[in-house]
Amino acid sequence: MQSSTRSPRQPRRGPSRPLKPRMGLKDIRKTLRITQAEMAEAVGISQDGVSRIEIRADLRLSTIRSYIEAMGRLPNAHCATPHGRGRPFGIH
Repeated sequence: MQSSTRSPRQPRRGPSRPLKPRMGLKDIRKTLRITQAEMAEAVGISQDGVSRIEIRADLRLSTIRSYIEAMGRLPNAHCATPHGRGRPFGIH
């Protein structure tokens, strides 16, 4: 296994494709070319823990925040009403 000194906060070459709305955490991580092992190290959990986070349907906002911050991104979300009106907000 090859050791890397690159932090997940420093993507290899930038996104391979643009980030889009409704992308899952796995899709975002892969777009930024970050491995599960790199992500695990940045978040402070096991690689298996990263895998479990990526497949869960219901996550705590604190988990999402930690995961996205480890990618070097600011965690933001968008809350929509049933009428289609939305409002962006930061996750603190």
